[in-house]
Amino acid sequence: MVQLSKHAWPLVFPHAFLRRFIWGDGTDVTTGVVGYGTGNSTFTVAGTNTFTSAGTFNPVVTITDTAAGSATATATAAANVTGVLATAAGPVAATQGVAMNNVPLATFVNTTHHTSGHYTASVDWLGDGSSDPPGVTQPVVITSDGAGNYTVKRDITNTTFLAAGTFYPLITITDTDDGTTATATAEVDVAGITVTALPISDLRGSQFSGNVATFTDTAADADPTGDSYTATILWGDGNVATGVITADTNGAGGFTVSGSDTYPTAGTPTVTVTITDTADNRSSASSGTAANVTTLIASPVPNGLKGT
Repeated sequence: MVQLSKHAWPLVFPHAFLRRFIWGDGTDVTTGVVGYGTGNSTFTVAGTNTFTSAGTFNPVVTITDTAAGSATATATAAANVTGVLATAAGPVAATQGVAMNNVPLATFVNTTHHTSGHYTASVDWLGDGSSDPPGVTQPVVITSDGAGNYTVKRDITNTTFLAAGTFYPLITITDTDDGTTATATAEVDVAGITVTALPISDLRGSQFSGNVATFTDTAADADPTGDSYTATILWGDGNVATGVITADTNGAGGFTVSGSDTYPTAGTPTVTVTITDTADNRSSASSGTAANVTTLIASPVPNGLKGT
């Protein structure tokens, strides 16, 4: 509520003012209500807004004297909105296909309650609405320090992240007393195997022999020699073969996969390469590429050479 005074005339009525609220939370501008204050020619301006998240906001009130025609004044208020205020717990370092227990994903504060029994939380691991794999259900744990500070924890199973990369799980916290919610986006950096397919070209009926893919492994226990990995090549023509893995000699820690196959027909079959870490069976990755298999076209024989 904002209070204002008017001294230009001995008698002023509240309806002589236009009043506008800009709430500071991104909601629509609203019109306030002007009423009499406690003093002579003193008025109050009141407005209504529903804040959907906790925090400190600074509503700006603009009052225009319509009787005078041009006089305008503004005032800035402070709205301290209590409730659930959630933030990410910090980047999580994970490994493809490796389980982790009680991983902190988000923290939140609320000075209203001091026990975790007033809240529930859900985790969308990939941030796209996806859920846990079939048959895998892990509870979300909320812990409290007794002073309004909470931590949301969740287990990472060996099937949560099947590919290396950076993922942004969405955590939603719900206050079960009033139904209000807050969200936080965490960051999980997953180390593991990344496979890159290489272009393949061949002639129908002619054996292809060469490189089909490269891969890297950023896991902490990655094998620099490549001995703990196996490569399976699906050539796209029904043939399956074990690829040959060669460690790069440039010191970058990468590997190359090669193999051989003979395509009976022309076309663009999809070649898929799957890499598996056999040391602990912790992860695998696959990549597909279209092989360009062509048919050799015979060149016409010059007339002068016919019959020779």
